[in-house]
Amino acid sequence: MNTTRSRLALAGRRGTMLGATLALLAGAVAAPAAHAQEAIPGTVSDASFVWGISGYAQKGIFGPWRIFDASGDASALVGSVSGGTQTEYTPAAFPATSMPVNLVSGQQATPNAIKFSDGEGARGADGTVTIDWDGEITFNAYPANLNAPDETLADPKLTVNADGSGTLNADVTIGAANDMNGNPTPEVNAGRTTVLSFGPGAAQVAQDGTITLSPQYAGVQHNGGNQDRTCTAPNVWGAWTPEWLAAVPSSVHPHYYNTGCGGDQNLKGPLPLQVTYDLTEDETQVPVGTPKVTVSDTTLAADGSHEVTITGSGFNDPSVVGTRPPLAGKPAGFYLVFGKFEDAWKPSAGGTSAARKVVVQKWVLAAENHAVIGGAAAGAVELLPDGSFTTTVTVSKDAADAKSETGSYGIYTYAASGAVHAPWETSTPITFTTGGDDDDDDDTGTGGGGSLAGMTNLFGSLM
Repeated sequence: MNTTRSRLALAGRRGTMLGATLALLAGAVAAPAAHAQEAIPGTVSDASFVWGISGYAQKGIFGPWRIFDASGDASALVGSVSGGTQTEYTPAAFPATSMPVNLVSGQQATPNAIKFSDGEGARGADGTVTIDWDGEITFNAYPANLNAPDETLADPKLTVNADGSGTLNADVTIGAANDMNGNPTPEVNAGRTTVLSFGPGAAQVAQDGTITLSPQYAGVQHNGGNQDRTCTAPNVWGAWTPEWLAAVPSSVHPHYYNTGCGGDQNLKGPLPLQVTYDLTEDETQVPVGTPKVTVSDTTLAADGSHEVTITGSGFNDPSVVGTRPPLAGKPAGFYLVFGKFEDAWKPSAGGTSAARKVVVQKWVLAAENHAVIGGAAAGAVELLPDGSFTTTVTVSKDAADAKSETGSYGIYTYAASGAVHAPWETSTPITFTTGGDDDDDDDTGTGGGGSLAGMTNLFGSLM
């Protein structure tokens, strides 16, 4: 097993969290992933995220919002905006984020923040990372004496896809409270709700590996309120997720979308989520490749025998197991054949051995199973754990014609020991050429054959 710190997808000492947008959910920071199955599956542990809600929550009408009643994996980080000392979460000022400029510039103020620790999850073969946390935490924009509705997040779940898009959702409860007119309102259990959403490329990885996910906000429309959409840079118009706005009471809707342009309206966008975690890669689950076979020479003289080198890759699907002895129920590799096959030769399409006239056969499989089939004497070729191999095969047109008068010459592969697996059924045509006596062939041969007469004729034609 290979354990690294902070591997959502982007690479870093702790990070690998966007991997495909910045590289591949599991590796180097670079181009988007080309294939869905390029990440090694693994187990996520010791995951945490820290989040300051919004810049508006650090200032608000009545001062910083209250964050309280943390339980389970949740905790509240008290920043200097409320007289605390937390320095773990320090987002940049507006316009980089919604953090108020006057709380950052010159004062080095830190925000209040929500933290969830000890999360667990997994990374799939497609690079998607999912992490779950237990516990809950509550926040409220108003002093307790106003009896405004509490907003509680419980058991959050983070999903980040290989392209960096994703969501943070949680079980959302809106506490019993008073509405704007002072009338009591009942508790509302909104259920699983998407609190934050992230678009492709949303992640940034710091030098220490901390992954920062910037939620979507700018340009998101909220049609249920008075949203001014005429803002121009650096002012921002936007809204939180529709699911979140549907969950919270209308009395607090304006906290989560702009109602004008400029000033404190710019502070309403959600602040970034900062994530770290450990990833233990499951080395037994190497991503399945796409089989590819390369033959060193596919155009050969019809006379005699020719040794060709064959290399391959992508034959690493552990689900392909034999159905008959000697490797029934075990990874059995595949046959590598020079032969003369009919068009309907593939086992996955119902082709039988009668359609496959074998001239030379090798058995490509893991080294630990070579002795079971008789070793090199039986044609065993080593299949490496990454699904690659190299071997040589002697090719002869005469030998193939002796097997069958019909069919196509080629190098073929197909699953061994009774297994049937279409992706491993490959064919590489072999073409045999014969020397001719026609004028064109003679002219070509004379010009490049290297004889003295040929050189004289060539030079003469150029004079």
